[in-house]
Amino acid sequence: MAYGLLSDRLGARKPLMLVGGIGSVAATACFAQLAVYPDTGYYTFAWLFR
Repeated sequence: MAYGLLSDRLGARKPLMLVGGIGSVAATACFAQLAVYPDTGYYTFAWLFR
């Protein structure tokens, strides 16, 4: 909701969409690197996806 209000105030949604897309790629890359280790705990993944 705050991002919608911010984008309305700025008058541009594409920069915020770009930031979100880059964040998604970064989170997926971190998940992929952590997922190969069997001792990675639940709370590590929970922190990653909060």
